[in-house]
Amino acid sequence: MIIKYIQSNCNATKKETDDLTITAAENALGLHFADEYRNVLREYGHLSFGSHDFNGISEFEIFDVVKQTLIFREKSNTIADTMYVVEDLGIDGIYILQDSDGLVYAAQAKGTPYKVADSLLEYIKKAATNG
Repeated sequence: MIIKYIQSNCNATKKETDDLTITAAENALGLHFADEYRNVLREYGHLSFGSHDFNGISEFEIFDVVKQTLIFREKSNTIADTMYVVEDLGIDGIYILQDSDGLVYAAQAKGTPYKVADSLLEYIKKAATNG
């Protein structure tokens, strides 16, 4: 469902990633990505549309989910081990995180994460609508 929405509404460029590479990223972080995030990684590697650049599997460290999650973990002691950084908003140090169950949160390095969406699809819909 998330892939169909992205294809129809986000004008994103596809760059497929294999399951072995996705599993290696999960192992590097010691967690499992939510299924919908794995689907996005398989189809797009990392997702970029409009003013949004979502982390994923990328040769660019700024868009790499492993690198960005490790950096955020160094700055913050308030995120669960099951969370990973899907987007750096670039505003007030706010990061968008997803947990292994698929819930999406916003957090600053020194703040407690708060839920902003029940799924990555819901968050992407908001992002596509609001720019």
